[in-house]
Amino acid sequence: MKPNETFSFMEHNQIQPDLFCLGRFYVPLIGSSGLSLYIYFQSFYDLGLEEHLFSDILNHLNFGIEEFEKNLAILTAVKLVSLSQKEDDSYMIELHSPLTKEAFLKHQVLSKLLERKIGEHAFKRLSLEPESSSAMRSLDKGLSEFFQDIPDLKEDSRIVNDDDFDLLHFKQLMARDQLRFEDEQSDILALFNYAELGKKTWFETYQVAKETAVGQVISTKRMMKTLESASSDLTEFTQGEQSLIRWAKSRKPLEFLRDQKQFRQASITNSERQVLKELAQLGLLDSVINVLVHFTLTKTDSANLNEKYALKLGNDLSYKGVNSAEAAVIFLREPRNKEEVGRAKKQGTNTKTNVPEWSKESYRTEATAEELEELEALRRRMLGDKEV
Repeated sequence: MKPNETFSFMEHNQIQPDLFCLGRFYVPLIGSSGLSLYIYFQSFYDLGLEEHLFSDILNHLNFGIEEFEKNLAILTAVKLVSLSQKEDDSYMIELHSPLTKEAFLKHQVLSKLLERKIGEHAFKRLSLEPESSSAMRSLDKGLSEFFQDIPDLKEDSRIVNDDDFDLLHFKQLMARDQLRFEDEQSDILALFNYAELGKKTWFETYQVAKETAVGQVISTKRMMKTLESASSDLTEFTQGEQSLIRWAKSRKPLEFLRDQKQFRQASITNSERQVLKELAQLGLLDSVINVLVHFTLTKTDSANLNEKYALKLGNDLSYKGVNSAEAAVIFLREPRNKEEVGRAKKQGTNTKTNVPEWSKESYRTEATAEELEELEALRRRMLGDKEV
């Protein structure tokens, strides 16, 4: 946005905001600057008759353009204002009334944000119903007493708005699948953030939460990594790397390690299970862990996982933000430190590097036909493929 750009108000959009709810529930979220901007829109609403310059707002409120954009974004986020752009590149402002107290407290996202902002004790005081209401007997009548043919609807105990997150049903699925939060308040807000960034429904969010959970504990760190993960063009990888990537994406880490151990005629140890759990707690996705496991076993030429080395690589991958099997393969191609790079340059092609055989362009030609056939048969057997 630029100060000399124009906006207009939506027609027939005159509203009467509830100042009680605005002050009690929204001000902690939008701040005094956000409140000033909202009041400005209310005060200067003109039924959409004219176009206005954004510079008018900046001058009136003594805002810079960045401060204005920030506060406008906050107002749109809490649904007090809607902003759209017309075909002529001018902007349209639509105003919304604050939610009522009851609707706000039932809104899972807004109520959680407010509780975190003002603290649990203050939030409970705001949400308490008047004491006198419990001693009063309602004399209201039901619709069915006066109108016939009313459909039989089950009354829900809460309202789920289009922009809300159905935390009630999310928690019900958690109980069914025996999942739990690590830090409920922080995790819930992270779930809201994930759903908004990924444009996911609450159920889609739950499916990802279940898939990425670590030891029945929801890992929002791993969930966010799935938004960053993007598939690469496999043509840039060798045939050995392509096979590994497909394999890594199709298995859980424990299953993948079991496949690797079976190929080496060994079994999984308890300490190896713990390493897989610790790698997941770093926020690494399953496919990344699988590539790391294969690399570690290949690098050390052992049937057992070198736990210290695996965790060292895991920390490196987490620090670098590696979030896909493809990115893990590319990262692990390179020597791990400058000393290895120096030795590789001095000793030339005779140096044994930490690059596994599957990542070399010459892998298929250097390996014997029998070895390739055995490895491919194992991969197909593990994935349930039929040999042709």
